[in-house]
Amino acid sequence: MAQLDRIWPRDVDAMLEAQVTRMARLLLIEIGAFHGFKWAEAVLSDTTLVPGDGDAARIISYVRTDETPHVEYLKCALSEMRERTIRGASGRTYAGRDLITAIWDRAIAGSAMRSAMGRQFELTEIEKALNGNPRREQILEEFHARGDVRPGPGGAWIEQTPQSAI
Repeated sequence: MAQLDRIWPRDVDAMLEAQVTRMARLLLIEIGAFHGFKWAEAVLSDTTLVPGDGDAARIISYVRTDETPHVEYLKCALSEMRERTIRGASGRTYAGRDLITAIWDRAIAGSAMRSAMGRQFELTEIEKALNGNPRREQILEEFHARGDVRPGPGGAWIEQTPQSAI
């Protein structure tokens, strides 16, 4: 088994911590997938862009519907554990709220970091694809104007409010 970077007390079962960590990470993946499918369904339902009278959107809707019980199960399980008391091998008890919140906070931080890295990778690929295009800068500006973030100085991503988006 891979070494777990533990944040829970050492007398709490490491396998339990590993399982909860995996569940929190999986929940974030499932939530991302759910929203990705929701976006794809909206785009694919535009019959002026996509042929097939909405068939593609309908197929995606089935996939998105399949994500719902996965998200709800993980939310429920983690919420229930959060409301419990967890007993360590020493007999000491720990508030589930504290332990689950620590795992969740770490999962969110890791997800945000991976999201920013992925966003940067995708932008690099788009920029490469536009190399040599005489409208490169205009296309990139239109691309960024449609998003909720854009690259800022020093490589940081800046959130755009609807008022600041072009």
